[in-house]
Amino acid sequence: MAIPPVLSRLPEMPVKKRRELSVEAHRLAKENGARAADARQVIAGIAAFELEMFLDSRKLVGQIEWEPFKKQHIKRGFDHDHVVSTIEYENTHKTKRKEVFQVYVLGKKCGDLFHNVADARIFGSEFYEKLKVAKSGI
Repeated sequence: MAIPPVLSRLPEMPVKKRRELSVEAHRLAKENGARAADARQVIAGIAAFELEMFLDSRKLVGQIEWEPFKKQHIKRGFDHDHVVSTIEYENTHKTKRKEVFQVYVLGKKCGDLFHNVADARIFGSEFYEKLKVAKSGI
């Protein structure tokens, strides 16, 4: 399978365009149609690009190191080298739609939507810490 050509343009691509590409790729991947495999490659390519881009600028909140919020579609949170939580930019803020960030912990949707990334990070970190404590039996 050939690598989608759009991935070669990521370094020069404005963040808004990269976010739009990510949103569209996630939509196509969920539909699981003829373009789903290419969409998954685009998602993986964007994730790899952003992983490298934000490696040295993560912010520690609780036990999770979060990528900075630079208007990207998905913000990843790490426990050491493993992605344990993500914050997905679901929609744009509007007058009647203020909560736009969805938290996922270990791949599962958690809680309601959040108005800002800072609150979503805190929630994701606290939720993950509770899961770790419950799993360890402490």
